[in-house]
Amino acid sequence: MSLPRLLRIGGHLLKVKVYDLLKEDASTDMGYHRPAMNTIGISSTIVESQQWATLLHEILEAINFSYAVKLEHEQIMQLESALFQVLEENFPLWREGR
Repeated sequence: MSLPRLLRIGGHLLKVKVYDLLKEDASTDMGYHRPAMNTIGISSTIVESQQWATLLHEILEAINFSYAVKLEHEQIMQLESALFQVLEENFPLWREGR
């Protein structure tokens, strides 16, 4: 299933953009959150499961920003990994929207 194109986080509508990492932003590993542009970017050059994990990571970045949670990047990475594992192993159809 393809990634959602829009998300609402903290009362804001964010556009989810899938981009070619090699052409657009070589300084970004797999994704980004740009609050000033209300945008989350996910690399098209990574496998689908990694795109979803990266989307979870960027959602956590947006929540961290919107609600001033003050999580460190390492904490966000750990939460992303844990949440992705729980969703993948316990809700096998979560990415299909069922």
